[in-house]
This record gives sequence, structure tokens and C-alpha cells, in this order.
Amino acid sequence: MRGPILIGLDGRPASLDALELATRLCERLGAGLIAAYVPQGEYPFTPYDQNYQHHLRAQIEELRERSAPALERVPDGRRREVRPYHAVTTGAGLQELAASEHARLMVVGSSQRTPAGRVLLGSTAARLLTHPPCPIVMAPRGLSGGDDLRLRTVGVALDGCRCSEAALERARELAADLGAELVALSVTTHHGVAPTPAGIEQRVLAGPTARALSIASEDLDLLMVGCRETGGVAGHPTLRSVSRRLLHTSACPLVVVPESLLDGGDPRRRSAAVTPS
Repeated sequence: MRGPILIGLDGRPASLDALELATRLCERLGAGLIAAYVPQGEYPFTPYDQNYQHHLRAQIEELRERSAPALERVPDGRRREVRPYHAVTTGAGLQELAASEHARLMVVGSSQRTPAGRVLLGSTAARLLTHPPCPIVMAPRGLSGGDDLRLRTVGVALDGCRCSEAALERARELAADLGAELVALSVTTHHGVAPTPAGIEQRVLAGPTARALSIASEDLDLLMVGCRETGGVAGHPTLRSVSRRLLHTSACPLVVVPESLLDGGDPRRRSAAVTPS
């Protein structure tokens, strides 16, 4: 895919971490950037109310001011200023936008409970993973504080399952466009080691899979994993245990690739399936 990168802003430090990562990706990929504010909370159903409009204008101006230093790194012709998008929930709005704009990636921040330099699934990110319209990139907490982000090495976790094939397909494309090294990560199990396609460096890891991949993430700039597309309970995703644990322990930005995108699956077809939670 060659679409824009979508970032949802809400003023929290986590969304600024996501913005930092999104603008770095845009710089390296030559991609466009869509910055959106999907409000929720005290005015979820009255977008044309006068008091709401005043509140919204104040929120947008504050977001534009706080995000300007990062957004200015993306050329004018490839970025959109922060604008509101109304939906029942933040997650639903971001899914709809990603589908309608043919987004290549959607970048989200980690939970505020996350230790600095790690990722942790927040409530909005959890809902995005129920029917992801494109790969979801989770930014580690503290990234906007100036930590070096090189984007030189992309790792992809392989275990022979179809969802890891989807991750490999997108990892090949992303690494090539970034000019980054692609590394296949396989963990030794009683079934042996998942085969690695020719032409890709393979690192064979030992130990419990999630822990081994988490340790390996400390030497990566991006880690890509596949996930099955399932509805879960009460709007939350049912992820394979390894993916779920990495959402709490990865030391680098984590890219979750839905199985539905294998072989160029159309990310738009799921937008209609989004329901309020």
C-alpha cells in the first residue's frame, strides 16, 4: 500500500509519542500524514451544539499548537492540519478514517501506565485491533521526549502461521521502503524452527516465545507481528498469547498486522463492521 499514515491526537503525552513516530515514518517513507482529533466524552452526540463548537475550537487550537513542531517536519503538500472527525467512539472514528483514506499505517500511543520505553495496549488501541483496517503501530511511551529513532532494522516474528505470513508480506514492503534491514525472528520449539524465506537474515531465539521476542526487540527499531482478526469479548480483541504479551513488553515500536491483509486484502471492507462498545 502507498496510502497516508493516520495519527489520532487527543493531547495526551501518549498521542504526542505516536505523532513523533508517525512523522518520522512519513519522512522516511515519503508518505502523507493525516492528523485527526476524534472527540468523545462530554459531547459525544451533539456536534452542532454551540457550546460544543466553542469547546471543540479550543481543543483543536491547543492540539495544533502542541503538535506543530512535529507536524512541520512533513511538507505542506503531504500533511493535513489537525481536524475533528465525529464518531460514536474514538476507535470507531479512527477505523472509519483509516478505511476511507486507504491508510497505509495507523499510529497510536501506549497506555499511560506503560513504563517509559515500552508499549502497553490502551482501551482505544484495543478496540482498533478488533477489526483493524490496516496495520496498527504502537509507539513506546516517552518517544516524544527526544529518544533516538533510527528505523534501520525491522524485525518480523515468524512461526509458520498464516497471520505471520501477513506480517512478513508487509514487513518486506516496509523495510524496502525504509531502506532498512529485514530480520526474521524464529523461536526454537518442540516443532523445530519456522522456515525463513531466502534472502532474509534469520535470528533463531531460545526460550519462551514472547519473552524471547521481547528481548530481541531491544535491538530492533520496529517489530512486526501478525494477528488473527477476531471480535473478542465486549469489543476487545482476542489475540494470540504471544502478540498479547508483546503488547505489554516490546521495547521498540510494535506493528500489528491483521491476517486479513495477506495478499493485498482490502482494508476498507471492515469499516462497516465497526460497532460501538
